[in-house]
Formats: sequence, structure tokens, C-alpha cells
Amino acid sequence: MSGSESASGETEYRAVYIHNGHASLSMQNVRVYISSNTSSPDDTWEIGLGTAALNATEQTIVDENTAPTGVTFSAAAISYATGLAPPDIPFGQHKAIWYKRIVSAGAAAFNNDTVTVNIDCDTAA
Repeated sequence: MSGSESASGETEYRAVYIHNGHASLSMQNVRVYISSNTSSPDDTWEIGLGTAALNATEQTIVDENTAPTGVTFSAAAISYATGLAPPDIPFGQHKAIWYKRIVSAGAAAFNNDTVTVNIDCDTAA
């Protein structure tokens, strides 16, 4: 993030896919959660499930500062029990999730800012 962006504050969005690369097993009881929010005191992260169907291409946004339509973001998804619950993901398929990064106005420079997002699941075997 540039100095001018952090001075004024900014919210950015990114979509990624959870892909089940297994050859035969489905991801069951999937949970997505933030197990460790940002290490910087000047930003926070939230996550939300994509709106596209399973194995479909997620919506495109105009730019990184434009929120995706119909996505509900949560900062409360901080454990398996409170995490987001996408549908089971069959082998070879995927489901989109969104990240929302909120940087406070006047944010100080911070090296090696990290956030940990967990994706947990069960399988039949």
C-alpha cells in the first residue's frame, strides 16, 4: 500500500478460490476462518463467501476498491465454530472466497504484516 493510500485510509478486496485438488474425495464440512488477524495495529481483515455457484467463475469487480455485490463480510469468523461454511466441494472443483482489508487513515508503515486464514474440512476416508 502506498503512503498516500495509508494516509487517507483504504479498503481493498480480493477474491481467491478454495480448490479441492484431491483425485476422489470431497471436502466436507468446510470452514473458513481468520485464526490470526493482522499483526499491524492499523488494519483488519474480513472474509466472505463468493456469490458464484460451486465450480463457477466469481464476479469481477471494477477495481480493488469496489466491493463485490452480494458478499457479506465477517470479522467474527475467528474459529472453526464461527467460521464461514461454504458447501461441500467435490474433488476437482472450487468455491470463491473474498478478502476485505481495511486500512485505517493515518496508518503507520509496518513491515511483514501477516494474517492467517484457515480452511478446514473433513473427508469420507
